[in-house]
Amino acid sequence: MVPGGIGYGYMLYTIPSIPIIDRVLDWLLFIELIPVWLQMAYMTAIKDYRRILLVFATGVAAALLLGTVLVVSGFRRRRRCCWPW
Repeated sequence: MVPGGIGYGYMLYTIPSIPIIDRVLDWLLFIELIPVWLQMAYMTAIKDYRRILLVFATGVAAALLLGTVLVVSGFRRRRRCCWPW
């Protein structure tokens, strides 16, 4: 985890066109991804696929529900000066 985090952090550091907050959040999500990847490997080793599918489906449903609630409630992303979207 440490070598990957250092390498990815250095790569993000060398790209000044990305705002600093986006680089920090991107790095944090990468660091979060590493243990999740390892946990997925351990879960597939225990061969309890129905439970794994149920947990992932619950997470996807919760993310979609939260996204829908935020969009319907009027939460909007701030527009950047240079990006068309």
